[in-house]
Amino acid sequence: MGNEKILIVEAEALCANDIRHKLNDLGYPITDVARTSKEAIRKTEEIHPDLVLVDMILQGKMNGFKIAEKIQSKYEVPIIYLTDNFDQSTHIDSLESKPFGFLIKPVNDHELSSAVETALFTR
Repeated sequence: MGNEKILIVEAEALCANDIRHKLNDLGYPITDVARTSKEAIRKTEEIHPDLVLVDMILQGKMNGFKIAEKIQSKYEVPIIYLTDNFDQSTHIDSLESKPFGFLIKPVNDHELSSAVETALFTR
């Protein structure tokens, strides 16, 4: 723990900053926050993160699932989804992208820590 680069893909600034602060408190340096799908792809190419936290619902041409699939196909980086609403249909749709986990917003410190450690350890 300490040298891992984590990218947060989240359109809501308050939520992104909350997650950033929680990860900093847990000892993870946050490389960057992307607010759009286009920015997420660009930043992934630039920084090669060790983990990407992706909101399932983003505005623009690509939702969180499409971004995750594109990132994983090129970089094989673990993805953890962030969501406000986790239902059975969403869960089934998301499984194709082989996520390392799901976090319900607002994100709980303990769940965030556990999900991030698991994803980084098993990559």
